[in-house]
Amino acid sequence: MSMKNLLFLCLLFFYASSLAQDRVTFEKKSDKIDILIGGKLFTSYFFPGQDVLKKAVLFPLISAQGTTITRGYPISPRAGERVDHPHHVGMWLNYEDVNGFDYWNNSTNIIASLQNHKMGTIVHTSIVKQDAKKGLLEVDVHAITQKTVTQPNIKT
Repeated sequence: MSMKNLLFLCLLFFYASSLAQDRVTFEKKSDKIDILIGGKLFTSYFFPGQDVLKKAVLFPLISAQGTTITRGYPISPRAGERVDHPHHVGMWLNYEDVNGFDYWNNSTNIIASLQNHKMGTIVHTSIVKQDAKKGLLEVDVHAITQKTVTQPNIKT
């Protein structure tokens, strides 16, 4: 199975019963594609660019009952919500060790013990195909590696 289809394979299994009954539609915006089921937002394939978020994610995730099940931080913080782990954004696929490179992290906030690891990121490059009948959104991504990761000055 290709990386292109893996994200939405998870979604298809998760909401198989909803997809069988309700129509899936896609609404393209500048930095995301909203995925609606039965006219209600289910999630967005969000690809704001590396200055905002290191890799594309599904954000937010909303249940069939309308409950948002993902936290807002750091994209859309909510009052009273914890503001730790900026790489825990929505749903995304991570791989800790691919040919010696770590693709787990989704931010530049890397803990000291991992700063010497060979880090990589998975970058959204394009939308390949949208098939509302199948509930399929196919994207092209590139796995990019880098030899060093610079840690910004962070004060807590």
